[in-house]
Amino acid sequence: SGWILHLQLGWIYPSPGENGSLWLWKESLGWVWTKSDLFPFLFRTETQGWIYFYGEFMKKRLLFDYGQGIWIRLDDSQSNETENAR
Repeated sequence: SGWILHLQLGWIYPSPGENGSLWLWKESLGWVWTKSDLFPFLFRTETQGWIYFYGEFMKKRLLFDYGQGIWIRLDDSQSNETENAR
């Protein structure tokens, strides 16, 4: 089916881009773009801005959206602006 289970991001659908880049589809994020030398930074097409995969903290997988200034929890697909999200 093309879907893969990424150890950190969960279920994603990868699609190769140009010059070694990679497009990833994740339902909670939409399309994001990255390259091996940029990850854990990803460009999110939905918001036209950069997000950073922080990793896991207190059993929650977190990304930070620089443009919106919010934390995104992958585990429940909801954004959280509070410090308690970290």
